Amino acid sequence: MKNKVDNSKHYYGLVAEWYDRLLENETGDINYYKKIIQKTDGPILELACGTGRHLIDALKNKADIDGLDSSEDMLQICKEKLKKEGLKNILYHQKIEELYLKRKYNLIFIAGGSFQLIHKFDYATLTLSKIYQSLNKGGRLVLDLFIPWEEIISNNDEVWKLGRNASFKNEKLMVSTANSFDLANQVQTVTARYDLLSNNMLTNTIISALKLRWYSINEFSLLLEKAGFNNISIEKKKIMSNHGVSTVFTALKT
Repeated sequence: MKNKVDNSKHYYGLVAEWYDRLLENETGDINYYKKIIQKTDGPILELACGTGRHLIDALKNKADIDGLDSSEDMLQICKEKLKKEGLKNILYHQKIEELYLKRKYNLIFIAGGSFQLIHKFDYATLTLSKIYQSLNKGGRLVLDLFIPWEEIISNNDEVWKLGRNASFKNEKLMVSTANSFDLANQVQTVTARYDLLSNNMLTNTIISALKLRWYSINEFSLLLEKAGFNNISIEKKKIMSNHGVSTVFTALKT
């Protein structure tokens, strides 16, 4: 668990294939951002769109929405869904911190705490500046962040705990996680073990780690201001079941 972690290598293969099933009971983020999308005129961009959990429904409801993700496997699943539904949009295969877009947007959003996957502080500040530049005047950035308080308080360093699981036909995927923390730098390392069972027999195991950076409210507000945003509003919301209460930031480009 002490090896160098590359978040861009996590959402591939087995993880991407089972992603939708692992999150099929998560509705808080879907319902929250659906209302924001419905109230937005003009082009919308979802960063870290993954398999299209938000995109597909939005496109069905005639939203002008594009997506971006760093995982080719996740985007391929999204493309297959779009094709099946007869839908089209722009999908960018990029890391968020390397943002290079074909057009500007009236709304850019990042759901489910995904901004925290940019765990290097200088990359995070650069990304916010690039997002600002990618918005039309009057455009908004909306994203949710969380602090893993429960894990920090109860943490028994690098001890495995059973997490999400999902089943399909005769297969079951079980996810276990172990945490470690760099409290001084506000970085959590989550090591996830994915065990695939077929007819109750273990057939595959993948172990992959992620790093997540958390922020205080004042700290992130200052970062938004530094990037050029103003009219920053903050809302406490239950977004993801395993994130506790998240802080939703809305920031305007005037």
